[in-house]
Amino acid sequence: MAELLEGQWEIGGLVFGAGQGVIVPDFTIGGADITAGDTPVPGGDGRVFGYDYAGGRSLAFTLAVDREDGATARAAWNAFAAAWNAPQVRLSPRAVTALRIRDHGMDTVVVYGRPRRLDPVSTALLDRGTVALTASFETADAAFYSDTEHQVTLDLLPAIGEGLILPFTLPAVLTDLGDSDTTFLTNTGDAPAWPIITFLGPVTNPGVRLAATGTTLQLTTTLAFDQTATVDTRPWARTALRNDGASLAGTLTGPDLADFALPPGSTEVVFRGQDLTGDARCTIAWRDARSTP
Repeated sequence: MAELLEGQWEIGGLVFGAGQGVIVPDFTIGGADITAGDTPVPGGDGRVFGYDYAGGRSLAFTLAVDREDGATARAAWNAFAAAWNAPQVRLSPRAVTALRIRDHGMDTVVVYGRPRRLDPVSTALLDRGTVALTASFETADAAFYSDTEHQVTLDLLPAIGEGLILPFTLPAVLTDLGDSDTTFLTNTGDAPAWPIITFLGPVTNPGVRLAATGTTLQLTTTLAFDQTATVDTRPWARTALRNDGASLAGTLTGPDLADFALPPGSTEVVFRGQDLTGDARCTIAWRDARSTP
């Protein structure tokens, strides 16, 4: 992943902006789309406000291809158009791509969504190496995420006073849950961050508990030693999948995934589950989230 300079963007591995074949004379960040739950006051003036839900944003680019001649300009235009077209994303439901942004005076941030329009404004000077373009990108939500992904791995600790007492009769039955040490996940932004939680077997009924509230997100299933399960709480995903692609949504208990965000600040979490071997793991990944870039 390329380190971006000020005034550069990156999509699908292609860097554009300052010093590149496609430059960005102007970039505009739109406000979040709002779905309002307003209703009119029955038989009178005014309205009653309901729930307001924030959607994604529209990002608008004014672009220019600026190369030595027509051949190199066309090559730069083609490369950008191929990255912007992204058929592997636009032809896959729920799929998004990452757009990395480092505008002037900013650190690098990431938004997730889909590139949409790419319109040539003028090709009159193509033979001289210049093409004017406009483009738009639609984000899946309103947040801007840190370029760096944070990650922690948790191990299960045996429940105190539990375990197998020898001699025992097979099959042995686990009855109590073990917990990991508590760990703090820190979201340095001002918007909710969305964790991606991966359980690595062997483990039965793996889950993550928020220590402050006691809320537990759990899968009522058993993972073998060579299986993993990933719970993706991000707004454009909201899935629970085993590593073979099977959905585990029906085994998910606890809060809605939309309610399992990491608020700004530190959140204490605990990994729970049943495991005789001591090999079970839980990995939690997240990016700090901000309401502005």
